[in-house]
Amino acid sequence: MKDYKFRIFVDGSFDNAYNIGTVAYHMQDAVYNVDGKLIKLGIANKTFASQVRGCKDALDSEICAIALGFDILKKVMGSNPILNKVPVRIKSDNLPLVKYITKSSLTKGLEFNDDLIEELDYLRNKYAKLKEEYSNFKLSYIPSKKNLAHDNAIEMLRWERLQRINSL
Repeated sequence: MKDYKFRIFVDGSFDNAYNIGTVAYHMQDAVYNVDGKLIKLGIANKTFASQVRGCKDALDSEICAIALGFDILKKVMGSNPILNKVPVRIKSDNLPLVKYITKSSLTKGLEFNDDLIEELDYLRNKYAKLKEEYSNFKLSYIPSKKNLAHDNAIEMLRWERLQRINSL
């Protein structure tokens, strides 16, 4: 029997024309093989999308999405201790951010200003603390096409854009 990983997909979207950012997450249902027993979690809020106030650009919305994923991880792990026995992943479709947070590696051709580096260092430290607390946890990359939170973030962005247009 295949053992499944528990995944929290995160994504951020941004609309430059309206200066609107959104974040979303999606937790995947799965059956887990824990000590030879099949276990299915009953998580009530598997999907979420919201506008992010004060978001500056697309990169900022992605940073907010990863931070949201870290917060959700703490809540889910606290309320579902069985997850300490299976691999847990937060999946983001922003490879440069994932590389920086997990390996302190800057991607060639991508400029990070001092404010951005400060935010990323905060997330990198938070990631290290989460890894210490949950040895079965990792942040990893997934292409946008496979990111189950991607459509949630885009749809929320469309809805927020429509709300902005209708309020003008």
